[in-house]
Amino acid sequence: MRATIAFSTAGTHTVTASLESDAVAPDNAYYTAINVPKELRVLLVDASPNGESAKYVAAALAPGGEAGTGIVPQIEPPRAIEDLKLDQFDTIFLLDWDMPSPTAAAALTEYAAQGGGICLFVGERADVREYTRVLYEGAKSLVPVPLLGPTDLPIDRLGASPDVAFGDHPIFAAFRGSGSSFLNTVRISRYVEVDTERTKPGAEVIAELRNGAPLVYEYPLGNGRVIVFLTTAAPVWNNWARGNPSFVITMLELQRYLHRNSPQAAALHVGDRARFLFRSDRWQSVLRWEPPAELGQSPETIAPPKGTGAVEVELPRVSAQGIYRLRLIDVSGNPQEQAFAVNVDPDEGDMTLLSSGDVVRDFGSLVDAFIPAAEATAVTEDHSGTPARTVFYLLVAFVLLEQAAARWASYHPSEPVAAGGQRR
Repeated sequence: MRATIAFSTAGTHTVTASLESDAVAPDNAYYTAINVPKELRVLLVDASPNGESAKYVAAALAPGGEAGTGIVPQIEPPRAIEDLKLDQFDTIFLLDWDMPSPTAAAALTEYAAQGGGICLFVGERADVREYTRVLYEGAKSLVPVPLLGPTDLPIDRLGASPDVAFGDHPIFAAFRGSGSSFLNTVRISRYVEVDTERTKPGAEVIAELRNGAPLVYEYPLGNGRVIVFLTTAAPVWNNWARGNPSFVITMLELQRYLHRNSPQAAALHVGDRARFLFRSDRWQSVLRWEPPAELGQSPETIAPPKGTGAVEVELPRVSAQGIYRLRLIDVSGNPQEQAFAVNVDPDEGDMTLLSSGDVVRDFGSLVDAFIPAAEATAVTEDHSGTPARTVFYLLVAFVLLEQAAARWASYHPSEPVAAGGQRR
């Protein structure tokens, strides 16, 4: 089930979905915690002299006027990557990046590993050899496949099929069904060819060209994600950003999909340990952990993390479902909170009966013999107590024989004897 909920204020919001009561009550409610920021800061890195690619992306993310998105784009040249504190941005777009430096690549991979989302549009200025050397072959790869070089997509004179086949992915979900007509009008004239034989594990092609060549990759990196487009963001190698509504929608969905994925955003089940990414430049070292009030547990003070920068803090193990809260003080002295939703593992409420094969597979080392209930009932009805009854009958026969033998072997006078020992 999907539901769209609009929050009118920033801050922590909780949502609870519940079902009617059944045999397993604990999993009838599902909790969600949503930390809504006042604004989303997005870094657009553009190497072109006039920032053409960044202008198209910025206009899609923050069109202005009444169409407020809460997104604040910040356009910078590539050299700014090494100077900026990247963890202040919710998402980073790399547009037409020409020559990546090892220092910038290390900062970006660290940002993604800590939950940040990165979108890379490979443009006409890209040095594919440096991309492969720095971003693919480096210690922490930012791109999942080696780049070979730009190439043209042959023109389809018959127009029998669209230039791009977009996969079943969240950033393209709005175009399923009738909405796909917008994507069908996207025309690609040029793209960057890649060596698919050397694709990194975990990478997935989420859009490909009509000739079968990959166009868009998704690549997990630490706690974050990287989306790589092998064509330009500006309408240089394609016509996508030139008046096609699907470009605006895709950029907004892409921003939402890549939005910083902190460790605490992961689904928590009863028995798990929550984690929080503590940033010394954002928070003071004051942490207070509060379980749900209905549990009656006392709040707990968390020891401040050591070190500077971003440090992952391990919080107490959660013992029951509900909304847990972490109270903090920011560097300005203002109280803040982060909410964590804890739910029962859905698998624990699965009431499906296991077959004999499943029992043997899952518990084979614990089960010597498996007898279905129907067979066990039949055995009970047909043969229950048979060994015991046999033993019982043998004992009765033995006692009777013993009594008979004792009577036969003992002395029994033939005539009665009178008092005094005289026979009558």
